[in-house]
Parts: sequence; structure tokens; C-alpha cells
Amino acid sequence: MPDGDRLPFPFLPLPTAETADRGRPPGGGTAISGWGHAKQAERVGLQLQRLQDALENRRLELRREMAGVEPELALVIETVGPVERFRKAVGKIPGLEWLTEEPIEEMEPGEDFFKKDEKKREQPLGGTLYLVMSDRRAVEQLLSLWDRYRRDEKVTLERGLNPWRKAFKHAREIRPWGPEDRIRDTGLVEDWRDRLAWGSETVRAQVELWFRSREGDQNRQLRELEGALRRSGGRLIGQSVVIPEIAYHGCVVEVPRKVATDLVEQREVELLRCEGITFVRPVGQMAVVAVDEEPAPGLEEPPDEEATAPSDEEPLVALLDGLPLEGHDQLRGRLRIDDPDDWAAETPAVDRHHGTAMASLIVQGDLVATEAMEPLERPLYVRPVLRSVPDGAAGRPELIPEDVLEVDLVHRAVRRILEGDGEEEPAAPEVLVINFSIGDLARPYERHISPLARLLDWLSWKYGVLFVVSAGNPACGGRLDIAASREELRDHGA
Repeated sequence: MPDGDRLPFPFLPLPTAETADRGRPPGGGTAISGWGHAKQAERVGLQLQRLQDALENRRLELRREMAGVEPELALVIETVGPVERFRKAVGKIPGLEWLTEEPIEEMEPGEDFFKKDEKKREQPLGGTLYLVMSDRRAVEQLLSLWDRYRRDEKVTLERGLNPWRKAFKHAREIRPWGPEDRIRDTGLVEDWRDRLAWGSETVRAQVELWFRSREGDQNRQLRELEGALRRSGGRLIGQSVVIPEIAYHGCVVEVPRKVATDLVEQREVELLRCEGITFVRPVGQMAVVAVDEEPAPGLEEPPDEEATAPSDEEPLVALLDGLPLEGHDQLRGRLRIDDPDDWAAETPAVDRHHGTAMASLIVQGDLVATEAMEPLERPLYVRPVLRSVPDGAAGRPELIPEDVLEVDLVHRAVRRILEGDGEEEPAAPEVLVINFSIGDLARPYERHISPLARLLDWLSWKYGVLFVVSAGNPACGGRLDIAASREELRDHGA
């Protein structure tokens, strides 16, 4: 990366950073147990008993499938409000491994928990979802801690374990992460239903595995996944490089029609019982669809003879998108295309829609704007991450191939730009801005931040680059309704 003083002015004017007050986390100190300690002890005790039963069933399954392997369960611990220092308390129990923590913004009140203020009894509560991996030893110690808390809610536990008292007191649910969790809000059922309707004999999916810090645990999860696929007639297509910095380990799998049918019709599917799986998602969702419209004004016009030719300096801006028309009159000589996977050989010019449009927008600005923009002085670096699908059902869409994980592809692409690929030198080491304007129908942000979002955040920090990401894509079929007229938006500078 170049030093910051190489540019005579900031590439983008950004506001001065200010430190904000974090405020009080939602739910903390505002909720009480409506049933009291005795009822809470009875309710959570039943949940922990079911947890112990689930672990025993898991042990019996592994005895048949992977003899000698210690059973594990990913546990969901859902509390009203946060539990301070809970991560450290988890680490104090041998056999418990921290996975992740996520806030729950709106938790419905009930008889078990509600706000103290009677005027606010019906208002939603704030909560926290904790996920930890446990083995038999951990569950046994967890039950021991619980038994002590059940007998005395003010019991003093060993050093570092006292946060478990609050976890037990404010627990709404303690249970294993199950098959329903692995496909909830992923769009997998809808995607597989469509593929079955199209007559597909096999279907593919992206599988996200729990990130495990030890390589042995990573390999064990992968072996269990491969075993479940083999027994059902499926197969592992490929897997990503494990990225510890964003806690990511992903795979692409393929299953036969029968397995997909069972899942769509809500019958039991062995794949979803694999404890190492976080989520199962559709493949090929990051796509743009070609539309029948006239070219934007200006693209079909000859280039301005007086326009300044691009310099031979290194690119400052990169584009991750589809392949553009490199020889187009308006773009000729202004692009530096890097195609290490040789996708150009399989992407005819007639299908290069989105990459051409985005390259034109970055190089020349909006061609229908009243004031023309001076073209970029430096060439635009382009790395294709979309490829057109021959004979596609939706106008030959451009998409990330179904045998590729977008997280792995983007990780490799950015590393190649700024760090180099293997022994090769960086492809465009002075890049400061990377445009990534691709929509993903299967990844609306609801609760879980996607691995791709975590990746972009980490890459931005690691390499000191700015990612420009589209907030939405018309091809994804969604509408954005704004309660304002065009004139009102214009008055506000929008």
C-alpha cells in the first residue's frame, strides 16, 4: 500500500471521527422474572434435562457413525439483556468453546420476563443470543453449577464463574442448535423448491461450519459432513480456506433430488443434524439479471477525441463485478482487466452487461447527468467475480458460479490485488477504493451479519481500503417505498 502522503488531498472527504457514548445495553436491569426463582429453576431445569438427553442421543449416533469420537453440541443460551464477562465465564469451564454472541433487539415480554414499570409491561425487551460448543464434560459441569444455583440463587461460585448466575437467572432458553436453526431465514427451502420444480435431479447449497480454533475440530466437522453426504448420495463440491479473522469455514455441497424433496416437505434430513453446521444457504444467489433496455445515452456514441487519455500509473480504484466490454469505444484503454480464472473465454460479449455498466459509471460518471465528469486519469482495475450462465432462465444472468463460495472468491481477489497471489506480486498495490455493487437475494440483513459483510469489514481494516457496496439491487426483486415525493427528495439534496 502507498503511504498516506502520496495523495495531495483525501481521496474522499470524510467527517471527523467522534467518540460516541455507548449508552446502556437494552434489557439490562429492566426485566425481572415474573415467576420468581422457584419457577425459573423449574423451567430452566427442564431445558437442561432435555439438553442432557440430546447429548446422550448424540453419543449413540456417533457410536454408529464415528466410533471413538466424543459427542458435541452447539448450545443456544438466550438471555434477557446481556451478561457481563460471560465470554470469560464460558472459558472457565473445560469443554466449553465460545462460538459467537448476537444481540436480540425485540424480545416479546411474557409471564417469565417483563419490564418492571407497569406502564411498559407490553413493550419488547432487549436480549442476547450466546452460542457455545459443549462436550460431555462441559454439560456435566454446567449441570453442577445449575444445581448449586437452583438451591441458592445467591450462591457464590468459583472465581470467574459468577456470571453464570445471571445467565441462569435471565435465561429464556437453553437448548441445542438444531435443524430448524440451520435453515431459518436462509431462503433455502424456497430455492430448493424452485429447483425441484425446474426438474433438477441434484441441488447444491452453501454450508457454513462453526469456526473452530483447533484444526482437529475443523477436520472432524468436515468428516461428519462428508459422512452425512455420502450416506444420502450427496457429495462435497469444495471448501473455502478457513479465515480465522472472521471466524469462517464454508463448503459447497450437492445432494440428490430425494434429499431436497424431504427438506422442502419438512421431513427429517440427516444433513441438518450435523452438529458442525451453522447454516445451509442457497448457492448462486449473488447475481445480476440482464434487462431488455436501450443502452444508456453516450455508450453508443463515439469517444470524445479531446478527452484526456488515461495515464500509465497504477490504478487507485478496483471493480469486482462481471466482465466488461474491454474494447468498447468509451472504455478502450481505460481498463486493466485481471482474469486469472480465464472466465472471459466462457463469457461472450453479448452477456457482459453489468460489468460494462459499472465500469462506465466509475470511469466516466453518469452519462445522462447534465454536467459531464472528467474521466478517471488512472486506469480502472477490474477483477471478474460474476460469470454469465449459458441458456439461463432469466435472460442469461451474470452470477457467482454455483461451485464457488463468494467469501472465498472475494477474499482471494482482494488479496491478489493488494498482497499478491502466492509468489506473484500484488496486481494493483495502490488501490484505495474497491467497488462491489452486487445484490444478494438470499442475504437480507435481519439478525446475523453475513460472513461476506464480516470479510469486507476485516479486509478494509487490514489493507486500509474503502469498499463501496450497493445498498440494494433491482434485480433482487425488492421495492424501497419512500414516503416522499421526488420534489421533496430533491429539496433535501437526495
